[in-house]
Amino acid sequence: MKFKKFTSKFNYRVKFACLSAALLLSACGSADTDTHISSDTRSGTSEQAESKVQAEQTLAASNEILAAMEKVANWQLPRVESLQYIQFKRMESLEPRRWVQSVFYTGLKNIAERSNNPAYAQWIGYKGNEWQWQLGPVPYFGDDQLIADTYVWYYMNQQNNPEVIAATKKAFDDVIAENATNDLAFTIEVDENLVHLCQKRWCWADALFMAPPSWLALSKATGDSKYAEYAHREMQATLNYLYDDHYDLVYRDSRFKEIKGDFGEQLFWARGTGWVFAGLARSMEYMDKKDPNRAIYEKLFVKMARKLKSLQKSDGSWAMSLLAQEKSPLKETSGTGLLTFAFAWGINDGILSEDEFLSTTVKGWNLLNSAVHPDGKLGWVQAIGAAPGQVSKDDSQLYGVGAYLLAGSEIYDYMRSREQEAGIKITSNPPIRAFARYVPERIDDFTWENDKVAFRVYGPAAKGSGISSGVDAWLKKVDYSIIDKWYNDHTKGISYHEDSGEGYDPYHVGDSRGVGGTAIWLDGKPYAAEHWSNYKVHETGEKTNRFTLSYQWDTPLGKVTEEKTITLKMHEHLYHVNSIFTLNGKPAKLPIAIGITTHDGKAKVYLNKEAGRISAWETIDNLGLGTAAIMKPNLVEDILHIASKDKDESHIWMFTSTDAKGNLEYKAGFGWQAAGLFGQKETWNSYLDSTALTYEWQ
Repeated sequence: MKFKKFTSKFNYRVKFACLSAALLLSACGSADTDTHISSDTRSGTSEQAESKVQAEQTLAASNEILAAMEKVANWQLPRVESLQYIQFKRMESLEPRRWVQSVFYTGLKNIAERSNNPAYAQWIGYKGNEWQWQLGPVPYFGDDQLIADTYVWYYMNQQNNPEVIAATKKAFDDVIAENATNDLAFTIEVDENLVHLCQKRWCWADALFMAPPSWLALSKATGDSKYAEYAHREMQATLNYLYDDHYDLVYRDSRFKEIKGDFGEQLFWARGTGWVFAGLARSMEYMDKKDPNRAIYEKLFVKMARKLKSLQKSDGSWAMSLLAQEKSPLKETSGTGLLTFAFAWGINDGILSEDEFLSTTVKGWNLLNSAVHPDGKLGWVQAIGAAPGQVSKDDSQLYGVGAYLLAGSEIYDYMRSREQEAGIKITSNPPIRAFARYVPERIDDFTWENDKVAFRVYGPAAKGSGISSGVDAWLKKVDYSIIDKWYNDHTKGISYHEDSGEGYDPYHVGDSRGVGGTAIWLDGKPYAAEHWSNYKVHETGEKTNRFTLSYQWDTPLGKVTEEKTITLKMHEHLYHVNSIFTLNGKPAKLPIAIGITTHDGKAKVYLNKEAGRISAWETIDNLGLGTAAIMKPNLVEDILHIASKDKDESHIWMFTSTDAKGNLEYKAGFGWQAAGLFGQKETWNSYLDSTALTYEWQ
């Protein structure tokens, strides 16, 4: 992971030395030390009031900041494709590659750079390939250019394939060739794409976040300066037109120069100004320090920072109408997120001093976290609009989450750098690894996991308990190991059947086959083992789990044994099975059924015999869960869904046979909506078919 090189020297004075509880314990060592971040430079407030405010402001350690970001991202990611919680303009929010979703992806790439969880970058790659790396439907429209910033990032950091940025280059080349020179005045006339005529250029504040960083990033990626030159020309034209020297703020568009707010104040919309302030920061990220254009933006950035600092409310937010300040009691997180991001970026880049602006930044970050619901949903996000409006605790939106992730990334970088400079080692979460073990402290469970999924099966102590050899799914949404932690918590009365932020176990197995258990199939009936009798771990603790479970049971054919070797590698959702069956002690060709429980008919079932796939999709606690088994297609003899009113007997079955030596090979597993990647059944089934048809079966 690369961190920014800070130009501001780490301040070891007392007021900045103890930025978090972790730092206090490690570095301060004095009961007389002020453990809070303070500043005496905020204008317009008394020293006493400032002291009271600052006494409540602290920053967590970097790993805790990252965990907070992951919690919000992990709540949002599985809901990107449905957005059922949004009532206003949901269809606009669902439009792929347009600004609402693109702001979220801008934040997602930032957490992908800092988190060890590969799901964030993988999701960007998945959606980019699905969208064929195209811009929004109106490529000359600034809002539809924002997604290009994520594409360029993916090209430079994940996949150096020219196809990733090909559509962006063509669209931007076309814009340069057209060389629009229309007036920047905002009028009601629209073109055939319902884009206002002035919007062939960047005539509104939002555009300075949506477009210039993509253009500057493309110049950096290609080495062609023409994209940066165009961005500078248009960006400076917009700033000259919409910036008000008297207020040191930016109008949302020309219409607002004559509009007053509810309290008679000149109307400057917080989110609109946030787009500009954050857009300046994001643009300068792609510019060389010696670029003469950068000096122009830096000067403006500092002027805006001082004005915005003076307008921050006591709760850490900014009023939706900035000049209303405390007269507007509602907090709002999209504007506050954008502004907090820019303040933190300015400090990290050395443009803004810690002494003057750190307090403002911390207050903004703490306000944002106060708006995060226990499950990770970010609230208090104003709906789509162009001016101040109403907002409530439950209101959320993708662009608000994007702004939160941007702000968190800069706060994380700030704390991580300070910790490193102070020589402080922050205790991290449990290791990220493929891990498997026998669990004698429960009922002889055997469990295995990687950074995506976790499973368990039951051993000798489960005999007679109503639980047999089916495979249980533990639904995790963190990348680190949870097996030891959840079992340990369970002994303390902390149930892993309840989600405390890492995931949980709501999946019922009972006497079913669960996620890919096997059975001998005779005369329309499954005969399955009750539990494993022995185990042997071959490899675990790093990038791969490989172990063997032994089963033995009686069938009408005679005594059957199965030596089931399971392999699960990092980043995979499906475990791999190589089994050897014997009948009465000898290898034999046996009729096998691989089952996926449908939970008494609650799950929807799907199949693709040509791909060798059976799958199910169900909803547990309002979140989707996909389960499946796949095998080499030419070995599939039949697929059948057998529903039943009897407990644990409803399954979708895939029928096959062992070869003459008793060998059987298949894969099985699950994908949970809350963990990202799989937000709907179509995505899950597409992933399965692609895996089944491209996997190198033995």
